[in-house]
Amino acid sequence: LGKELATPFILQLHPLVLARLGKAEQAQSALTKYLATSAPASHKSSVRIQVPAWLGELEQASQQLELAATAHAQNVDDLYIVACAAAMSSQAVRAKDTAQADKFADRTFDLLRQCVGQGYRNAENLKAAHHFASLHTDPRLIAILEGIEPPARFAALWRADVEYESKLLAAVPLDKSLADLKSLLDLGYRPFALTVDAPSASSFVLHRPLVPDPAKEKLALEQAAAAVTLLRMNAPERVWPLLQHQADPRLRSYLVSRLAAYGVEPSSLIAQLPIESDVSRRRALILAIGEFAKAGLFTQRGGDFSLSPVLRGEGRGERLC
Repeated sequence: LGKELATPFILQLHPLVLARLGKAEQAQSALTKYLATSAPASHKSSVRIQVPAWLGELEQASQQLELAATAHAQNVDDLYIVACAAAMSSQAVRAKDTAQADKFADRTFDLLRQCVGQGYRNAENLKAAHHFASLHTDPRLIAILEGIEPPARFAALWRADVEYESKLLAAVPLDKSLADLKSLLDLGYRPFALTVDAPSASSFVLHRPLVPDPAKEKLALEQAAAAVTLLRMNAPERVWPLLQHQADPRLRSYLVSRLAAYGVEPSSLIAQLPIESDVSRRRALILAIGEFAKAGLFTQRGGDFSLSPVLRGEGRGERLC
């Protein structure tokens, strides 16, 4: 290795890679070089265990494992590193010697239980560490994880309900659940049930009433009619927000299509367009003005646009509703 590549991490990996490739002499030479560094003692022990395991020198690997387990028995973090080395040794010999692989696996779980007994609680690390990948389906690892982080347990009765829809936030960390809850509350969901899974996590069930489609249609038509009335009464402040894009577009669509047909003065739309800051509202205003132009309802007086008195129904006794 060149000097520029001889970092402690590279020097640690080098003998392991050579051992996995079956290059015994080169692996031993690289191991000697690594052991001469100032790396932590537990890391050196880990490499001492794994190199002979990958080279098939099982007795030496077992001896190094026991020496390391004794030497690092009082430090939970160092002991965890030794457990990782034992798990990797089990993986290393699995294809050649199943019985010896099982012994390494047994020792791995002994060391992990010892770590947990000394206060180790990093369940996420255990689940994510590649060292234990070959043991993830082993019931003993699952039992250790459940001892550190008990799984959420629920008893529930489910029924078909056409009046509500539900959302489940399962085992959510409390700091994240606040943001998730806020977004669901904004969508109309309300908490229905709560369980505390652990001191730092909870699960929530939220309900939201399901509005039948005919009811949504009726409401959108009523709101569009009310909005048109407000515009004709020269009270548009509460109308402009209705032109904003929504997940359900029917109110916005009804309102845009009815402004021209119901005799709204286009001057109010034209005046709002240059001062409107929301992009979706501006688009709706442009579409609405286009409806006036499409129907040929514009008359121009000087620089102002308005509806023709005849087209507004004046003098004909008509009532727009």
